[in-house]
Amino acid sequence: PYFAGYKTTTRRDVSDERDDSTTRYVQEDWMTFDETKMFDVVVSMQVVEHVDDPAAFVKKLLRAGKVVIVSVPYKWPDCGVRCSHKSHDISFETMRRWSGRAKPTLSIVIRERDGGA
Repeated sequence: PYFAGYKTTTRRDVSDERDDSTTRYVQEDWMTFDETKMFDVVVSMQVVEHVDDPAAFVKKLLRAGKVVIVSVPYKWPDCGVRCSHKSHDISFETMRRWSGRAKPTLSIVIRERDGGA
């Protein structure tokens, strides 16, 4: 798993151009990244289900950010080798267990077009 973040920006609209002098792009292994500095926002989109130790990964996300946004495939069955998920059927209870918290501040399930969660 990799961490990508924008450390400094001088404008509101940050484009995807990583050679912009106002933005510093960082890519590193999250589990070895030294998160002694707390970030305003930490975002993990569709990553947790791919890591070997999701509990350690999620707990580290929570330590690193004032606001943490995590997106996972909610209650998806095992999709085999085609999606390389190491965790399946992820529910609210699974995320609570991994985070070590009684409940999240906010949880939202977004349904896909075919009606699946």
